[in-house]
Amino acid sequence: MLMALFALILQQFGIQATEEDFRRYEQQFRERGHHIAADFHSTRGQGDKLFTPGLAYEYLVDREHHGYSFEVQGQMLGELLDRNDKDWFVGAGMGYYPIRPVKVFATLGSQWFDGEAAPAARVGVGYRFPFFNIAVMPNVYYQGDAENRHSWAIGARLQY
Repeated sequence: MLMALFALILQQFGIQATEEDFRRYEQQFRERGHHIAADFHSTRGQGDKLFTPGLAYEYLVDREHHGYSFEVQGQMLGELLDRNDKDWFVGAGMGYYPIRPVKVFATLGSQWFDGEAAPAARVGVGYRFPFFNIAVMPNVYYQGDAENRHSWAIGARLQY
């Protein structure tokens, strides 16, 4: 919906991409392989609701009808401007695109809560909406760690 509104605004300024342009942008996005991403999630677990921004690097191996990805990511849990101790997640993982826009992923890493580190694992799914040379991927994931803390998050990833 947001992308359609953006395209409508561009059209009002006389900038109109054709169907061929959109196919070319999507192909360039897939073939580029290297992608950086900004994550914006809302994490819920243990009675908390935490804003979870993050940064990631993903390498996408695109095939004719599916693809694979490898990524590293870091996320901060909690208030951005709060000066108290932050909770962090740093990890690496793999993703599988059974069809081009759908991503199923698993990430292993370490989560720091109140200065204590614990191994953590995530599994999730997302759907990528390409728009020019960027993409927006709404996604949801479940996380568990060695300290028996469980949480889930819903949000979006902005990829370039």
